Amino acid sequence: MTKKKIITGVCLSLFVSTIFISGCLKNKDTQVLTEKGTLEVLTNTADSYAAQFIIGEKTFNYASTISGTTTTSTLKVVKGDAQLYATTYDLNTAITDYRLVQHSKVEDIARALSFPLQEADYALIGAETKAFLEAIFYSTGVTKKHVQSIFFHYAVITTKQRSLADGNGTVECVPHPGYVLDKSYFWSQQDYMVKVALVKNVFAQHPDLMQQPKAVKLLAYINTVKEETISYDKIYAFSVSKQDYLKTLNNILVRNNPPPPGTIGTDVAAGCAWWCPIGCGTSWGCCGNYSGCCLFASVECYIHDAICTNCEPRWFCFSGCVPD
Repeated sequence: MTKKKIITGVCLSLFVSTIFISGCLKNKDTQVLTEKGTLEVLTNTADSYAAQFIIGEKTFNYASTISGTTTTSTLKVVKGDAQLYATTYDLNTAITDYRLVQHSKVEDIARALSFPLQEADYALIGAETKAFLEAIFYSTGVTKKHVQSIFFHYAVITTKQRSLADGNGTVECVPHPGYVLDKSYFWSQQDYMVKVALVKNVFAQHPDLMQQPKAVKLLAYINTVKEETISYDKIYAFSVSKQDYLKTLNNILVRNNPPPPGTIGTDVAAGCAWWCPIGCGTSWGCCGNYSGCCLFASVECYIHDAICTNCEPRWFCFSGCVPD
């Protein structure tokens, strides 16, 4: 792979990712009244966490329990005496490359849901779950281990909603590379909305980006967008196609978990190889300097820095946002 290819691909990829990697969390009271509902933290110990969110006539209950390397969590939605929705999610961090398989697990759970809900119902529950998620990060003493699984539950709901809205039943959850690299909580690229004005401002502040052909195409596309926000997958596609991205994640899994000798897939090279669509993690222009394929490149990093400067959304990613 030539340096030019690496710089071009990586430079756009980083631009896309920046949006996501950092945020700010604020601790307030155990009971939090928000614009959309009321949160009450019921349990918050080293091994267990439980919170209740009342919004309108619905009550959302989230609970997580940690046992060794496994976190088991549940999300239930009730209205009166009727349970509208419920999911259970097991996250075992001892599994090799566990981050690379969670999107498939989200898809499997979404595919198996059989509640008598329509697309509009899932859209509403998804929006309310997002409000619940946000409220949790305004409560006191939240820890990553306890609350990280609510992001998986949210992704299950939105993945199901998109499959119903799609018309052909396609169940798809494309993981944000920030999660793959342990820089953010789990989010589907389709769920994360980027402010169009922010992207335009990044280009205005960093005209050197226009030296990259993919960045030029991205800006041309952004200038056609009439909405205030755009989903992350549409931006990231200018760095690497969805198919190549998912293939890269699968190749990493095969590399680190090789099948028996002589079977298909054993030809995947170790480390960074020809199948890395935007270069290596150690390449110039790749944010982070890590082994294997680059997943974030400089254009995305610019966006990341812009997001971090304003700490927005402050509940979205890990702590560590440091304003300029």
